[in-house]
Amino acid sequence: MLSKIPSEEDCVQLLHSYKVPQNVIDHSYKVLSVALKIAGKCNADIPLITAGALLHDIGRSKTHGLFHASYGADLLSGQGIPEPIVAMVRKHTGAGFTSDEARELNLPDADYMPSTLEEKIVCHADNLVSGTNIVKSKDKINIELSKGHESTAGRIADMHKELSSLCGIDIDMLLEN
Repeated sequence: MLSKIPSEEDCVQLLHSYKVPQNVIDHSYKVLSVALKIAGKCNADIPLITAGALLHDIGRSKTHGLFHASYGADLLSGQGIPEPIVAMVRKHTGAGFTSDEARELNLPDADYMPSTLEEKIVCHADNLVSGTNIVKSKDKINIELSKGHESTAGRIADMHKELSSLCGIDIDMLLEN
């Protein structure tokens, strides 16, 4: 049981102990890379971002479906991982879900909307990484629109705008360097 923010090594041990597939770990490291670039521009909590980015997909040890975030959050909570990290894991899918959307998706009753700076950074970094490739925000938004997910697309656009403003540079441009 951990009562402090786990180190990178602790996170990797947790991922391996739950047999998270290597491609998911590789993805998590790419999300971490993107998240750290964003965090470095807007004064975010780096240890918290590191743990949240590395652990955001730990629930994929059981399922690759929508429930992976909720499962991962429950798993980490049971391990004594601090609540800010558990919340990042729970809220990272898409650009969050409203309570109505969560109910429609039959997700467990919880808050799924990123609200802290660190939650938003990890969520948005995950949106900008497909596998281990960085994607432009407009491309991610268009993917969501093509699936009929207008609300998610709008939230991704809003999150991109908010984080770009906080960073003083468009996130897509930041990631080109």
